[in-house]
Amino acid sequence: APETQLYALMAQEREAGKIIILINDKGQIVSSTERDSVLLSANTLSEPDSSDRPVFDQPLDKLDSQTFVSYGGQTYVLIKSQFSHPVIQVVDWTLVSLIPAGLLAKSVQHIWMKSTLASLGFIFVALLMLFGVARNITRRVQSLIQQMNQVIDSNYKVRIEASGQDEIGLIGQNLSNMVDKTKTLIDEVYEANLRIKDTEIARQRLQTEKRDAEIIALQ
Repeated sequence: APETQLYALMAQEREAGKIIILINDKGQIVSSTERDSVLLSANTLSEPDSSDRPVFDQPLDKLDSQTFVSYGGQTYVLIKSQFSHPVIQVVDWTLVSLIPAGLLAKSVQHIWMKSTLASLGFIFVALLMLFGVARNITRRVQSLIQQMNQVIDSNYKVRIEASGQDEIGLIGQNLSNMVDKTKTLIDEVYEANLRIKDTEIARQRLQTEKRDAEIIALQ
């Protein structure tokens, strides 16, 4: 039943140190975690009497929601909300919740600490990922440098590793193509020089044989 749920909720809030005050449309307190105030007018909660009943520092109907108030010498955050429930003939009732400022501060601090820890966790993971990416890039660049140093030392048989589809992989592919073309060009030049040298040797042999033949003919 709604009444049972309401009373159960108020009991839980009392254990948490909060104060709940339920006011009907006539301004009368119909239920509260403060049993001494039940059936009193809401505005009397700001009027001291001979008892030790805690009071507000100003009339309750003049207090705005989500403001700090003093009640019984302690500071609370006041939250007011109006509701209606035709099934149980409730119209324009007001639910007043008083949350201890210290409890709210602890909650805010707890949320702040959890948020900070979560942020630090995300930053740590991001740094790990960044470190992994940077290490991979460094390793690949160093590998390219070592291979290019071998090419500079005239080792054109080295194979340039062109792994990956990123810019470094593209550089590796271009360097590999350049080395292959350079090796092909060197081989072509070398073979052309061999042919020239063979042709020159053949020409010199032919001239030598011709001179020998002329000398023999003269004898």
